Amino acid sequence: MSVAIGRGDVAFGIISLLLFAVAYHFWPFVQRNHPAVVASSAGLMITGLGTVAWDAIVNVSNVDKAVRTIRNTELHLTLARPLDKALVEEDMGGLKRRLMVQIWRYKKDTLVIRLEPLDTAPEPILEAVQAFLNQRAA
Repeated sequence: MSVAIGRGDVAFGIISLLLFAVAYHFWPFVQRNHPAVVASSAGLMITGLGTVAWDAIVNVSNVDKAVRTIRNTELHLTLARPLDKALVEEDMGGLKRRLMVQIWRYKKDTLVIRLEPLDTAPEPILEAVQAFLNQRAA
């Protein structure tokens, strides 16, 4: 951007702003020091959403979707109550976080978490969530 300003090149400035916007949108994929999903005694913390209480989760399952030969797994959490009431701690991050990529989406009573960006196998995540749910039920 500074080169575009120094040269007075508008087209170069616009291209550099677009490239910055793309890099900003995908920043969570680069950022490795903050885990995107954390299971704790408080609940399941999801970056860009907050912490979902364990008692709000009725069922959990992995759903595999394949694009050509690439496995794209999603963690489906069936909630007992609406998402805004299921959150113990909300951490949406404001507008700047909403402009970044989100690994979750909410439809009807199901919270869907994309696991392929997390750089880990989906099975240990499912096992950890099920262990917390079984612990709560016991």
